[in-house]
Parts: sequence; structure tokens; C-alpha cells
Amino acid sequence: MVSTSNEHELITKEFLETQKKFEQINERRRILVAQESENQMVSKELELLESDAVIYKLVGSVMVKQSLDDAKSTVSKRLEYITGEIESVNKSFESLQSKLVEKSNQLQKLQKA
Repeated sequence: MVSTSNEHELITKEFLETQKKFEQINERRRILVAQESENQMVSKELELLESDAVIYKLVGSVMVKQSLDDAKSTVSKRLEYITGEIESVNKSFESLQSKLVEKSNQLQKLQKA
């Protein structure tokens, strides 16, 4: 019975740690999806501009003039990076989700025993 109690405590601890990581990954994913959406909107707005449009980029507390091509390139690279991060986070999310199910099943088996 003692080993079952220790095993239960260990699995519970692992479950709670995994749950915490899962919540952190889920929050990271939510932030990345919001950033992706914002950058997609910026990209669409940049596509509507004329080639001679004046664009400013905020650098620190200073507005710096930027060419349309540079702005489009920057946003495109940012979107590529964010998309890659989302894919990575989704893999971690799925892995942690399956680990949570596994730990939950282990706990249920121990409680029935």
C-alpha cells in the first residue's frame, strides 16, 4: 500500500507539472496566434498602399521613414517566423496533451486499485 501511495503522489506531481507546462504552452500559442493575426492585417494594409506611400517604423521612441518594400519584407519575415513558432508550439501542445491524458489514466487506475 505504501508503494501505491508513493506512486500516486509521484504521478500526481507529474500530472500537475505537465498541466502547468500545458497551460504555459497554451498561453504562448494564444499570443502567437494573436501576433499572426495582427501581422496578417498589417500585410493586407501594406498591399493596399501605393508604391510611393510614406511609411514610418517606430524604433524606440523615434519614428523612422521606411520604404514600402522594406516594410513588406519585414512583415513577411515576421509572419514566417511566427508561423514556424506556432507549428513548434502546436507540437509541444499535442505532446503535453497526450501526456496529460496518460497521467490522468494512470491516476484513475491507481484510484480504482
